[in-house]
Amino acid sequence: MKIRMLSERSLTIVWDDQLLSGDPERPLAAAQWLHAHPCPGQVAVVPALASLTVWFDPFILLTSGNPLSPSEMVKSWLEENLPAQPSFMPPDTIPVEIGVHYNGPDLPEVA
Repeated sequence: MKIRMLSERSLTIVWDDQLLSGDPERPLAAAQWLHAHPCPGQVAVVPALASLTVWFDPFILLTSGNPLSPSEMVKSWLEENLPAQPSFMPPDTIPVEIGVHYNGPDLPEVA
């Protein structure tokens, strides 16, 4: 796991081995964990295939009295608190049925 600064308001966590496995559960699990246990100043969490971007409000962190920069505070917090292998819980889903009616003069041609 590597944590990289994306901007003054965001950090990206990258799992290099995710690119090889193509398994999206680790970023999704980390996103779920951060929704339940937000880091200081957290605004949003955006998972991708092999990464997760954490957006934060630097102004909230600047008022904390911590001598670290906001991005250093969030990076340090993530390194200390984010589990290496958080558990992924698939969301409950319900089937959605969409009624379709096929008709029209060109139906034999396009079917």
